[in-house]
Amino acid sequence: MKKILLFVFSTLNLISVFAQPAINNIPAPKQTSTSWVDSIFNSMTIDQKIGQLYMIAAYSGGEKMNQTYIEQLIRENQIGGLIFMQGNSKSQAELTNKFQKLSRTPLLISMDAEWGLGMRLTGIKDFPRQIMLGAMQDSTIVYKMAAAIASQCRRLGVHVDFAPVIDINNNPLNPVINFRSFGENKNKVANYGMQYMKGLQDNGIIACAKHFPGHGDTEVDSHKDLPEIKKTLKQLEQLELFPFNQLIQNGLQSVMVAHLNIPAIDNRKNTPTTLSYNAVTDLLKKKMNFNGLIFTDALNMEGVAKYYSPGEIDLKAFEAGNDILLFSQDINAGIKKIKEAIRQNPQLEIRLNESVQKILKAKLNAGLNQYEPIDTQNIEDDINQYISPLRTQIAEASTTLLSDPYQIIDMFKNVAQANLTYVAVGTTKENKFIQALKNLGVKKILYAPTNAKEKISFLNKIDKQTKLIIGVHNMSGYPTNNFGLDSLEISMVNSLSKQFNSITILFGNPYALKKLL
Repeated sequence: MKKILLFVFSTLNLISVFAQPAINNIPAPKQTSTSWVDSIFNSMTIDQKIGQLYMIAAYSGGEKMNQTYIEQLIRENQIGGLIFMQGNSKSQAELTNKFQKLSRTPLLISMDAEWGLGMRLTGIKDFPRQIMLGAMQDSTIVYKMAAAIASQCRRLGVHVDFAPVIDINNNPLNPVINFRSFGENKNKVANYGMQYMKGLQDNGIIACAKHFPGHGDTEVDSHKDLPEIKKTLKQLEQLELFPFNQLIQNGLQSVMVAHLNIPAIDNRKNTPTTLSYNAVTDLLKKKMNFNGLIFTDALNMEGVAKYYSPGEIDLKAFEAGNDILLFSQDINAGIKKIKEAIRQNPQLEIRLNESVQKILKAKLNAGLNQYEPIDTQNIEDDINQYISPLRTQIAEASTTLLSDPYQIIDMFKNVAQANLTYVAVGTTKENKFIQALKNLGVKKILYAPTNAKEKISFLNKIDKQTKLIIGVHNMSGYPTNNFGLDSLEISMVNSLSKQFNSITILFGNPYALKKLL
């Protein structure tokens, strides 16, 4: 029986090599006098202050495009900010200009841009996912990528990037974190998260570490239900909370709180951490001494929405100590409930004032006291300019060779004389990697069959003396359905690796190795 040999890496354009440009662009804003904060704050009514708590989802394209709805919320509720979702860069810039012009108080603009603005926008290329960054030995490249993402954000008028993810992926079956994490080692997660945070914040963008107090050890997606973590507080402090503590101690500007049920923190039934005073105020603010902005995760997720009604969720999230409420299901119901709670308990107005002043200070630090419209000319090209060079650098730094006892890699030094065969599993079409192999001189390129009846005949036609390179393509990132590998593909890789002297290249999530060993 031949041993399966695995040459593992996640791939994002490994072919072209570019020089690394300097990160330049619009200069990062500098903090000025707080008189602007005071003047805005002192002019606000109670309703306007409550409106500042809300950050609403905006779409610059697609079937969910909601320009009219956003304009209504700005006029009637004077909301504090927007989280842009699907669309394209030019349309988003145009809408941002319109919304900022309409808003009495400048809007704080945010995006989920864990792997850059391409995570949300068409026409923008992606940076690599965090699991790929975690395969690198050089954490300074993480800083470079984050600085480039900060440049993207500034070009598009975005002030908050909901990144980095500093969940420790200690459960490889996690259905929602997984490849979004730097990995399983708490020190690496903290170190790489720190580099990502500094790359953003040094370049004028608010970093937001997520998902507090740690979403890594779950097998439930909080978009669909409320995950439960049955750990002691001591266990949480030793692992999940470690990266958050490290970043907080080094100037982290914001945190996103997850929808998690953790009895060691709050033992009330179906109480997510987003709605827990114990989690947000006692643990994060008081015990961990965090004074920055606190965002809820989206309040329309089933991890919270399944158990609480619209409006009630908003009030409980506010009472727990969150500053900014994301994705409210019913902003009018929420404002009404928060206002009524303040009427009944005037002490809550002090809490409101604290959050509003923090929000206004964040806007000041983002340069919104001197807002200038976004220039839309060449915006897509400007945003894309740093992506290809960094993708190449990251791909080269993250490629991981686990084993190659047959010295197949060395054969590329003299491909013309080598008896090499490439078998592509998961694709029947030539791609850039296969093109590169051909350019290097590999002449035998085979595509594994997609019909199980053809498997035996396919194996029999391969030269038994050849050295085999097995490429596993078109995988999915999450563990659902074996990372996108069907039973025939798994069987094919196992058969090839047992019958031939081979090396296997995995174009995807390394956790899939368990299916192939």
